[in-house]
Amino acid sequence: ADYVKANGTLKTGNYSHTWSNLISNTNYNIYVLPIDLASNAGKLSTLAVKTQAFVPQVNIERGNVAAKSITATFTPNADCAEYYLMIAPATQSVDAATIKANNEKQTAASTKTFENLTSNTAYKIYALPVDVDGFYGELKSETIKTKELKPQTTVTVGGVATKSATVTFAPNADCV
Repeated sequence: ADYVKANGTLKTGNYSHTWSNLISNTNYNIYVLPIDLASNAGKLSTLAVKTQAFVPQVNIERGNVAAKSITATFTPNADCAEYYLMIAPATQSVDAATIKANNEKQTAASTKTFENLTSNTAYKIYALPVDVDGFYGELKSETIKTKELKPQTTVTVGGVATKSATVTFAPNADCV
């Protein structure tokens, strides 16, 4: 009570106050100490309040999937101040600390192509949303398997004569 009396703001009559710049999803105590005309303190009242939590989220949408690359689009919601993203083999254990340590951070919607992947392999793409106060949202992941590498060459005979033959070879994109 003495601390509230010494450090509080003295007001009279009905009064409404808004505290700004609080931290989301945090418990606060509001103290009210009534004072009589002789400056005697009454009973200290405490009101516990908790600020609402932001709910930062990131949507992951798969784009082009090839044998050696995967493209994904990341779309954060309004509560998401930033997000971290990464890709890892689906068999690898990944947590929020690992994703943040990877330090690939975005603050707006983005499209990323992960390259130099292994063909015919399952990968997990991760997005870790963070609100303006640094609290993590729900870790999102999307499992995507790269396509099988199938190198092929098409051979077309263009013309055959008595002493010559014309042949065209056309490799596909997987034939390196």
